[in-house]
This record gives sequence, C-alpha cells and structure tokens, in this order.
Amino acid sequence: MQETGSPRARGRITSALTTGEVRALLVAVPQPSSLVVRLLYGTGMRLREALRLRVKDVALAHGIILVHAGGNGRGRAVMLPQSLVVPMRRHLTHSRALWEQDRSAGRVGVWMPDALDRGHPHAGATWAWHWVFPADEVSVEADTGAEQRPHLCERQLQRHIREAAAAAGIDKRVCAHSLRHSFATHLLQAGTELRTVQALLGQPHASAATIYTHVLRVAAGATRSPLDALAVREAAAGYEAAPRYEAAAGELIAATAGAGGESTVPGAAGGAAGELIAATAGAVRVSPAFGAAARAPGARTRASEEPEYCVVDAA
Repeated sequence: MQETGSPRARGRITSALTTGEVRALLVAVPQPSSLVVRLLYGTGMRLREALRLRVKDVALAHGIILVHAGGNGRGRAVMLPQSLVVPMRRHLTHSRALWEQDRSAGRVGVWMPDALDRGHPHAGATWAWHWVFPADEVSVEADTGAEQRPHLCERQLQRHIREAAAAAGIDKRVCAHSLRHSFATHLLQAGTELRTVQALLGQPHASAATIYTHVLRVAAGATRSPLDALAVREAAAGYEAAPRYEAAAGELIAATAGAGGESTVPGAAGGAAGELIAATAGAVRVSPAFGAAARAPGARTRASEEPEYCVVDAA
C-alpha cells in the first residue's frame, strides 16, 4: 500500500488585471497610497518590499530601485518607471521633512534589522536609512517607550486598493499582489523574455549570471515598465499626439484599452493608426483582427481584450 502524505500545493492560476482595469484602479486610489500602488504595478515589487524601501535604495538618476531580501531572501534591481521620477522626487521632499522633524524632536531612528542595528546603532537616524514611505504619525515602542516613525501601514494600503477596485467597478478580487501579477502578465504580453521577468520578480530560477545581465539591462533601460506604456496610452487618449494622429488615437485606445465593446474603424484611419504605433515606440498594440478591419472601410470589429489570467507564478 502506497504511503500517504500531505497533499502537494497545486499551482495557482492567479488573476491579473487588464490594462483598462489597471488604469481605472490607479485613478481611484487616494493619496498617499496612489504613489505606492503605481510603484507596485510599475516595478512588480511585493507590498512589503515597497513599504520597506530606504532612501538609499532609490537611484533617481539611474532609474533603478534596489530591493533587498525579497520573498526568497535575495536582493535584486528593478526599473524605476520614468513616469514616476518626478512624483518620487517630490515625495522624497516630504519624507525628508518628516526625517528633519524627527531629528529636531530627538526621536530614535527608524527600525533596523537586528544585525545592522548592533553593528551600526546610529544608522537608523541617518537620512540614507530613512523610509521612502514614512507614516505621518509616530509610534511608541512598547519596551522603551521611545517614539519612532514607522513606514506606511500595509493594512491601510490593502484597504485603499480594495475600496478603489470597488469604486472602479472591477468585479474581481483585487489586492496589492494583483498588481505584481499584472506587471508580469503585461510584460510577457509585450514580448519581454521570461527569464527577464523572473529576474524582475526576484524568482529563484534565474542563475547568477542572468541576474548580472539583468542588472545591466535595467541600468541601460532595455526593459520598459508597463506603467510607462500605460502613460503613453493616456497621452494619446488625451490628444497630446500630433494632430494628424488624433483621429487614429481615439480608435486605437478604444480598441486596445477598452472594455471589449464594439468600435467602428474608419478606413482612412488605417494609415494614421500604423503611424501612431510607430510614433509611440510600439507602446500601443493592436490585435491582428483590428489591423485587418482598419483596412476595410466601414468595417466593424470587436476589440481584443488582454487575458485576465496568467499562469506565471509571481508569488
């Protein structure tokens, strides 16, 4: 008789948001959670990784964020979306104001890992080790009674995401991890190599050599964040493109980022649509069915929506 053991955990098919749902969610999330949520989708970080970022981990000039001790205990580098450089710089000004307030009040430094705290007992009070996303209110340590500033609350962020999803009319379970899965799904749909996506997510399957190559690619800007592609689509939808592309922009956005409804495509928009795709560096993608319909005057086609599920394990 075969031995029976504990059942193996089955691979999960995790729900991922479509680009239209991501856009609606980002608009609905309130401050100060909005920047964190955009960073989760734009980098693929876990919520705890984002909230535990230190000032020294964000290299605005190079467009890189260093993530230390991720879910598998390994560090990695992820891209900082270009659309978040200015908001991040503005946010760090607010973070520094809180840090200066703590120094003036004589508060202890932020939380540090035990080993670092023993070796560098004053590092938590330095600007380099300050939280990127500090809480506005300070907390009191139970053992010493000293005031200390924590980072933003995970539960508060999760609640803001759930409320924003409900306000946006997204009829699926949405949490912070949904943005991580959406990040991986949309990169794969854009043609990014699987090993690159694994390295960005911090999965243990990539070899050391691949990680080094990945860091160089991130520094060179070879991998584009899906948040930046979303920003290009929003620019086209707002008619910030050249005037000759305005008619095509509306049709492309309706066909590629809509809710799956029908759209009438004028035959004259076929040429301008192709030029718009080239002008936006391929950020706006059209399904083959839509491309064929654009060549037929007065043809009607149903927009091709991105898959709602991705089998890539991005846990």
